[in-house]
Amino acid sequence: MRFLLLFAALAAAVAGYNVSTVYVVDVRGVVGPHTYWQVAKAVEAAERGGGAVLLLLSTPGGLAAPAKRIMGLVLHSKVPVLGYVYGEEAASAGTYILMATHIAGMAPHSKIGACQPVLLVFLVEDPGVIAQHLSILAEAMSRRGRNVEFAERCVRSKEYLIGAEEAQKMGVVEVVAGNFVEFVKRANGTAVSLDGVEDKVFFHSPKYVLVAPGPVELFQSWHLPESPAALLYFSTLPLLLHVALFLAAMYAVLLYAKMRGWAAVANLSAFVLALYVSLATLPPPWLLASVAGAVAILADLFISRHTRGFVAFAAAFVPQTAVSAFYQEGAAAVAWAIALIISASAAGAVIYISRRKRPQVPSW
Repeated sequence: MRFLLLFAALAAAVAGYNVSTVYVVDVRGVVGPHTYWQVAKAVEAAERGGGAVLLLLSTPGGLAAPAKRIMGLVLHSKVPVLGYVYGEEAASAGTYILMATHIAGMAPHSKIGACQPVLLVFLVEDPGVIAQHLSILAEAMSRRGRNVEFAERCVRSKEYLIGAEEAQKMGVVEVVAGNFVEFVKRANGTAVSLDGVEDKVFFHSPKYVLVAPGPVELFQSWHLPESPAALLYFSTLPLLLHVALFLAAMYAVLLYAKMRGWAAVANLSAFVLALYVSLATLPPPWLLASVAGAVAILADLFISRHTRGFVAFAAAFVPQTAVSAFYQEGAAAVAWAIALIISASAAGAVIYISRRKRPQVPSW
């Protein structure tokens, strides 16, 4: 009889989703594009190695677009994604992300809530916007079998925050634990839905691997401080950069009036391409594009008589790379490569035509 029970237990463990590696993402500070890229890398690594993802949350909130993308990524993940609030709070965007995870946990001192949408630094009262955010949060909680009543209260009031014990009693989180290791232990054997299939998750003395932010993520997070004034500035930064882009366009038009033939065509083609790249918010390598733009500006400053308007291309290209570095959320790398090739060709045409010696016409 004992042998049969042992065999049944072993069979159940084998049939479940067995985890030996947990990929950890520290979601600390303001949620931004860098947060999405880190979570995406962790999910990809877990899918390759058959592991799980653990999101450690300590955030006052952040940008809505990256938070929604993270929710979509987690909700459709083929591997278990766990969320644990270890800091003082995981408010606003942090709560949205936590509610999308397969298993949610909190430290005893932590809080979640305050999900009312904010525009810059002002609370949004528009019923349509409120209903949209409520629908997003409620759907995520419903898919995870959590109490949707919390979503109603949370989205309609920025002041609504609840502690760990209350969240567990309300059926909002599954586990209250003192640290993330204890949380994972208590989550052992929990039934989750992976890609539409119900399964139990088993953690067998897992190895924890921290998914560290790369250069792009570090650069993006460096300019996302938590003060309202800073968030206001960086929310309007794309607009400011596109104003600079418009001024560059005016400069290109003025140069066109002074140029003839292929030089004018190449110059305007380069500008239009740079405008397209800006509006398309193409992905990295933003650093390469910024360096190329800076070199072009220096070339125009020191050998302007040979470049004949190359700076118009550079002035248009540098702002778009800044937009991409801070706010881009991905697009086709093929389009990026095509844009760089055409840009280089146009720039080469401008320099070649500008340096070509024109025949001297004798004066009479």
